[in-house]
Amino acid sequence: DFTVKLNYIKEAKEVKVTDAWIKKVTKDNGNYKTLDEFNKGTKESLIEQKKESAGSTAFSTLCKNTTVTKYPDSLLKKYKQDIKSQFELQLKMYGMTMEQYYTQAKTTEAKFNEELDKAAKEQTLRQLVTETLSAKEKITVSVEDKKKEIKSLITSYNAKDETELRKTFKETYKTDLDEYVNDTIMTEKISALLKSKAKII
Repeated sequence: DFTVKLNYIKEAKEVKVTDAWIKKVTKDNGNYKTLDEFNKGTKESLIEQKKESAGSTAFSTLCKNTTVTKYPDSLLKKYKQDIKSQFELQLKMYGMTMEQYYTQAKTTEAKFNEELDKAAKEQTLRQLVTETLSAKEKITVSVEDKKKEIKSLITSYNAKDETELRKTFKETYKTDLDEYVNDTIMTEKISALLKSKAKII
């Protein structure tokens, strides 16, 4: 036998959406006074969200519709190593080894390597699309672009100077700073280009 204590019963009631109701529920978020204002504001907000993500959405769609006949071995090897190094770094932060991860995730090294191959191919594809677009659209990364990005990273990573930042990227993240900066800026420029050409529906 067991006892169940019923604290209360709530009756669901259909809400009638009126101007007064909209004004009440949006008091702390949007502060709309009428249903028409709310509908208009919501539509504008969704359009802005689409505009902001248009570049990355277009790039992802472009990658999805791109077929690579042969992946460059050098890029695949590089990205496999990069992805694995980043993953091992994350595990280290939690005090875990790869073997412990396999056990906890109920997977094997072989299955992990399959996922690693897949991730490396996806990253290689994105890089190939980036290189093709940048060449076609004559998009370049200037010295000034790099200086500005490095300055921003010094602040973000609380580094003393560029030398310390480079050391952090090399020893901690196993990543070349110049390559990272170049890829970041190029990605941003291509995203901006695609965003400017995208048609928002």
